[in-house]
Amino acid sequence: MRGRSRSFLYQGVFALVLLLCGGALARLIYDNLHSGGGFGVLARPANFNFGESVLPTGPGDSYGRALLIAFANTLWVSFNACILATLLGIGVAVAGRSRLVLLRRVTAAYIEAFRNTPLLLQLLLWYTVLQALPPVRQAFEFGSVFISQRGIALPALSIDRLGLGLLAATVVLWIIARRIPALCAHVTQRRGVDLLAVASIVAVVLTRATITSPELSGFNFRGGWRISPEFLAMVIGITLYAAAFISEIVRSGIEAVPKGQWEASFALGLGRLRAMRLVILPQATRVAIPPLVSEYAGIVKNSSLAVAIGYPDLIWASNTAITQTGQPIQIIAVVMALYLSVSAMISLGLNLFNRRITKRYV
Repeated sequence: MRGRSRSFLYQGVFALVLLLCGGALARLIYDNLHSGGGFGVLARPANFNFGESVLPTGPGDSYGRALLIAFANTLWVSFNACILATLLGIGVAVAGRSRLVLLRRVTAAYIEAFRNTPLLLQLLLWYTVLQALPPVRQAFEFGSVFISQRGIALPALSIDRLGLGLLAATVVLWIIARRIPALCAHVTQRRGVDLLAVASIVAVVLTRATITSPELSGFNFRGGWRISPEFLAMVIGITLYAAAFISEIVRSGIEAVPKGQWEASFALGLGRLRAMRLVILPQATRVAIPPLVSEYAGIVKNSSLAVAIGYPDLIWASNTAITQTGQPIQIIAVVMALYLSVSAMISLGLNLFNRRITKRYV
């Protein structure tokens, strides 16, 4: 009993110390926030501009609005990197199982090279390569596409509000139709619904969309759509880096599929690639999705390295806001909450998808 009482005493003292330290820290944070005006700093007008942004910006934007714009830039980079890294990772994983020895060695060299070098170094490398491209007046021209130090300028597709509404209505109706058993009971019916949706989208684009091409104006391009070298360096660097890890995740998922599945596919007359696409990869998804959650969350967090090459992401905006306001706790709290919410949404979405896939194949 003495030993147990002593153990309870030690635990109580330790809990009390933690409680006192936590209370002191909370009091310090409260006093700091109260003296600086709390989170009202987010309503103050921001005194900096974005070089590029997904959302529209203006001179009267507040710090809260600036952080939201920078957060949208972070999400845009992360989204593109996740999509491209997944496609490249699957391709590398499939190529790594090829019968060609040279192809297997090339994929192995790629994985080792990109997994074992720092991402920051890769980002600086790609940014330096893009800066070595010719200036605007000597840009590489491919029809209406121009590649120069300023990035890539290409034709832009713009759709009016009515067209956007019709596209949204088409997508909603397509989702509803796919969930009605009477309309999608057979493969031919599902394909008919899909083709009708695609035809509707094409019709809306052809009738409600306009195309503007970039034109050289001084030392830059006017009109069209311009992809900055900072954005390109971020997407290329994160994609190649993350794809090396995703390829290993996909490879482990493929190897987890029983060999009998390969034999059954060959017995049905499927070739190696069709067996991989129709039989093996869908089953490998169940094994690959849990580690992919961490990988996708890592892509979002790795996008914070954008500040090293001048891309206006969330970290860049938060550093600027902290320098101008002198209120780091409020700004950092908002940034942490935004990153945490994205990671939670990724985890929730992929886990729900994995649960649905597991029910389908079990």
